[in-house]
Amino acid sequence: MEKIKNYFSWLDRLEGSQYQLKVWRSVALLAMILAGTLGVSTLLLAVKAINDFKAERLVLVPALQRKLEIPAQSYISNSYVEAVSRRIVELQEQWSYNSIQDNYDELFKTYYSNKLVELTKANLISTDRFSYVRENQIVSSFDMDDKKSEFLWCEKIKRACALIVGKRSIFINNNEPYSEKEVAYLILGQSVWPDENNPFALKVSRVKVDDSSVDPYMNMKKQLEAAKKGVVENEN
Repeated sequence: MEKIKNYFSWLDRLEGSQYQLKVWRSVALLAMILAGTLGVSTLLLAVKAINDFKAERLVLVPALQRKLEIPAQSYISNSYVEAVSRRIVELQEQWSYNSIQDNYDELFKTYYSNKLVELTKANLISTDRFSYVRENQIVSSFDMDDKKSEFLWCEKIKRACALIVGKRSIFINNNEPYSEKEVAYLILGQSVWPDENNPFALKVSRVKVDDSSVDPYMNMKKQLEAAKKGVVENEN
């Protein structure tokens, strides 16, 4: 009788082992299916990314090595012009009395041409702007009008062109409303050789601001249309 019990006990253990083996086989098969599905999905995404990259009209990436050469005067995509121009206006218009000098330092170091840097510095010194802003605890904010703003490569003058329009709000003594007005920017930039010091391959040569005419938008719009046709006064 004891042998019979041991025999059936052994059969029970064998059956349990076979069941566990079936479970592990099922889990392994499911894992293989999931891994295969993930691999196919990753491959499809990679193929799509490569195709999208090849479909770009311009390859213009920050150059971190001097071996990467992008010819000056090359075509710059509208989206690239928009990204750089938005950042420039953000630095010009979005600041507090604590951050305004840092904003201009970034403009000078990263975006402005040498001539524009010198002209802007001379203007800031002559107006003593930083001291005035700090003494009055001035804060500026800017709300851009996407419908009126434009970004493109002006082929006839070989320049990146941007028209940015929006509303500037000025506060004094930290948060006391002082003024609101429409402001329009016309920005012109030139493609340059990228390197470690200038990875963006774009230097802004002109920033025109109208915040005092009857219609700043129409004023700068006319100048943008002229630039599209190859007419820019005193462009350096």
